[in-house]
Amino acid sequence: MRVMRELSLFLVLMVLGTAMVFTSTADAQTIYALLIIDDANPLNAPQHNASKDKMERVFRDIEREARIPVELSELKSNVNENSPEYMSRDNILEWVRNVNAARDDVIFVYFSGHGGVDSSTREFYLSLPTRKFNRKELANAIGRVPCRLKILATDACSFGVPIRLPYINTLKKAYVNLFLEHKGFLDVTAAVDGEYALGNSEGGIFTRAFVDVMLYIEGLDDDGFVSWKEVFENTQKKTRAYFKAFIDSPEFPQSIKETLDEVGQKSQRPKYFGELPDRFYR
Repeated sequence: MRVMRELSLFLVLMVLGTAMVFTSTADAQTIYALLIIDDANPLNAPQHNASKDKMERVFRDIEREARIPVELSELKSNVNENSPEYMSRDNILEWVRNVNAARDDVIFVYFSGHGGVDSSTREFYLSLPTRKFNRKELANAIGRVPCRLKILATDACSFGVPIRLPYINTLKKAYVNLFLEHKGFLDVTAAVDGEYALGNSEGGIFTRAFVDVMLYIEGLDDDGFVSWKEVFENTQKKTRAYFKAFIDSPEFPQSIKETLDEVGQKSQRPKYFGELPDRFYR
């Protein structure tokens, strides 16, 4: 497994209102990204904040290598519930409704927190501080945005109770392939129905796998074009590898192993909803 570039290269980002805006070039297609981070619980905040840092790094990498402008916003739980930065259902849906995406732009919504599957409806949900949020409701709202490419990635369990753990130049072409030469809706989550999504202070393993793939995306360029199908398939492989490394580690809590045994979970399998985005021919 390749070693990711040193995290010490991260830039310190300052949050202004609800948005963090990176430097952008004029008159270009733009990626509008929203990070929804459950950072209030001190037991889980290190994992979710580490996942956020990794996603921010991907967007900086995209801007630097492909010169694709990124406008990045954040909602979180570790603020007053009346704050416009609070990760409430209304604030999430308001961002989606009001995102200023033109027809040829991209929107990317990422969630790092807890979630599960409703025992009666089998619908996936995301756990917000005050309520459960039906994941399909968010996906439907994103699907209605009239832009070329839409992405929803949720790093959350797909079971009822969350597990808590302590824990280059060719880049330009690859990122252009993914963000400027695809259309559709990439709607993915960290685990299939009935599975826990693992993570620790280094972030969720799904997010770590995705970021690993994205930071070394040029390695997928075997046929001259990088597709979201290739990204997702490689993210699945790396997620399974991280899962095995987690449970094989002598530091992995025995109580968590017993919980996984109880539900018969042998791996963690990222899932996508609907169809993966298609190549966009201009």
